[in-house]
Amino acid sequence: MSRRSRIEVVVIGCLSLSASPLGAQAVDMAVMAKWSAVTVVHYVMTGDFTGELVVMKSPRGVDAKAKVTDRVELTFNWNQHEMALVGAATVKNFPATVAFPAPTGECPAPRITTPYEGWDIVSVTGFGGGVTLAGKRTYAAGAFPRARPNVPASQEVCGEVWEPVTATTEAAEMMVGVAPPLWYAMPSAGGELVSVSTDGKSINVVSAATGWTWTYTATPVR
Repeated sequence: MSRRSRIEVVVIGCLSLSASPLGAQAVDMAVMAKWSAVTVVHYVMTGDFTGELVVMKSPRGVDAKAKVTDRVELTFNWNQHEMALVGAATVKNFPATVAFPAPTGECPAPRITTPYEGWDIVSVTGFGGGVTLAGKRTYAAGAFPRARPNVPASQEVCGEVWEPVTATTEAAEMMVGVAPPLWYAMPSAGGELVSVSTDGKSINVVSAATGWTWTYTATPVR
């Protein structure tokens, strides 16, 4: 079984007004005052991924890529003054879905016989301003289409034989910032990839670097 560390970092900065003057932004002062008075915030944090990833490893080094969707959900309490977890977080991992693109050449698509899991989180720890989500990634078992060996090139037919591969697992870790609830009052402080839902209940943060979109629903604790 092959295993290697992979760390993907998503940095969501703290509330900053340096990008543009306060007066140039629409600020909900009532919401600002509400969240400024709160020390501990309860979060429901969901992450959604859509993108192309390697889903099966080939011993020949030609890995199988497919369109993947994945989802995780965390719930935790957060001290926004100390920027730290309060107690333990809970995690819900959802199964990933895999869709191979239609073959464009002579070879059929690879076959998958066991599930691909892009990211199963097993632990959540805090760091200054965010959480470290540690877990594992499981590449699927299956088979790759090959031509029959020892035949002239003119007679090769891709898919006449299938080369089996076993599932492999590797460590997967991501550091994700916790969106400050003051962004409800002024989402522009978080940058152009931050928005508030139309019902005003959630903060949405898009990570163009990783393909993940994070949604934070915050409620005051104390």
